[in-house]
Amino acid sequence: MRKTSLMAYNTIKDNGLLSLRRFEVYDDVFYNGPTTCRQTVKRIAGRKGASVSITYSSYSSRFSELERSGVIEEVGKVIDAETGHLVISWDVTGRLPLTTKATKEEKLVSLRKECASLKKRFEIKLVKYKELKREVEATR
Repeated sequence: MRKTSLMAYNTIKDNGLLSLRRFEVYDDVFYNGPTTCRQTVKRIAGRKGASVSITYSSYSSRFSELERSGVIEEVGKVIDAETGHLVISWDVTGRLPLTTKATKEEKLVSLRKECASLKKRFEIKLVKYKELKREVEATR
């Protein structure tokens, strides 16, 4: 394991830079990489136990998301023992995510701005509606 990968892992984990499901995948790739999507999903399902329903599709898209954010990368292709198909092998990069998860405070600020913008647009439309209504009533 490279020192940069360990530093990135600790920073991502300690600061919550990935959503829960993305971090589950990243964590598994970190400890078991290089690995395939199917291998990762099987290990995650094994840790969660039989009582929790884990689907391949609920985790497979996390790999491309993590690749786009720069924290994992394709390191080769291998034959999947179960399916016989050629599949991608993934490993961590040692980089921090390009986009980070917004904090609750940042989300609240963003929602407040959006609400204020919607309120302003509504008020403008209401004023225009009242003006138009007066014009229509004046022509009667």
